[in-house]
Amino acid sequence: MSNFTGAKQMWKSIVSNYKLKWNGRNDLGDLVGLLYSNRFDEMLSELKSALAVVPEEYGNYFRFNVLTGLRPAEAVKAVNMLRTDPDYFNKELGLLEHFRYPREFIRNTKKAFISVVDAETLEIARATRSLDYQGVRSEFRRRDLPFHMAYCRKVFATFMRRKVDTELVDILQGRVPTSIFAKHYNRPNQLSELEKVRASLPELKKLL
Repeated sequence: MSNFTGAKQMWKSIVSNYKLKWNGRNDLGDLVGLLYSNRFDEMLSELKSALAVVPEEYGNYFRFNVLTGLRPAEAVKAVNMLRTDPDYFNKELGLLEHFRYPREFIRNTKKAFISVVDAETLEIARATRSLDYQGVRSEFRRRDLPFHMAYCRKVFATFMRRKVDTELVDILQGRVPTSIFAKHYNRPNQLSELEKVRASLPELKKLL
């Protein structure tokens, strides 16, 4: 990729000066891709193109997914649980409490603990057709559209990293921080940090 961006010599100089090395065959290509791509804007563009075509009752699953950062199947499940379980949403804290439903959200390698929502996010969830994950996917296939729901989680993480610490983004996406600093020393006021997330949701929504 550095050949096409005209940055090959600069990249070779960085590798030489800092004695960079890679353990795997693809790590170098991955790193160059991260440095010289504009994938965030590309993902947003692809999502907006698809959402402009599908009915809102389908597209709102994507919008809800972007605003919560869940995995796609988790986002669909969360929307449907909001219809049926009044205890799922903690009104006092403004949180979806996934951790209360371990069978659905606490799995061996994939977990979801909480999601921060605001009134508009809840309204988006209500303005959906009752579907499972395959039902949402089928509508995109029927229209011969790419099904890039996995982008939603990436958009959330990239955007929120600009607003709050990585450790909180990890928690919101079901990852328990493993660093010594996060486990033993970092003790932020999480409620105020969660409010920063909530305050950022309108800006995030405007991206779509």
